Amino acid sequence: MAGCVHSPPSPAASSRRQPNSALRPGSTSASGDGFEGNRYLLISTFNSTTNLYARVNNNGSEQRVDLGAIPTGQHQYRIEWTALDAANDQVRFYVDGQLVADMTVASAGVQLASI
Repeated sequence: MAGCVHSPPSPAASSRRQPNSALRPGSTSASGDGFEGNRYLLISTFNSTTNLYARVNNNGSEQRVDLGAIPTGQHQYRIEWTALDAANDQVRFYVDGQLVADMTVASAGVQLASI
């Protein structure tokens, strides 16, 4: 299996990649609505063969953070999506328990989701 994709009921998303799983070029750890609603949270290689990216789109334009070189070996990936206030949500990306990216997006009415 190249990646793990889970499409939970909207608006809260919940998915977890297996601990000690590896991402390879062209693979994705993601949660969203299958891109149809222009909403997704994912960790992927985007259009690169060397780097990993944290990516968020919540019915707007994509925000993307370059996380650096694709780590070798097996790692745990986590995405937390929480409501900050009525207008904004916060999305945090972790690799092996370490915060690697933090983004704010327009609110989608999320209560709490951990991916």
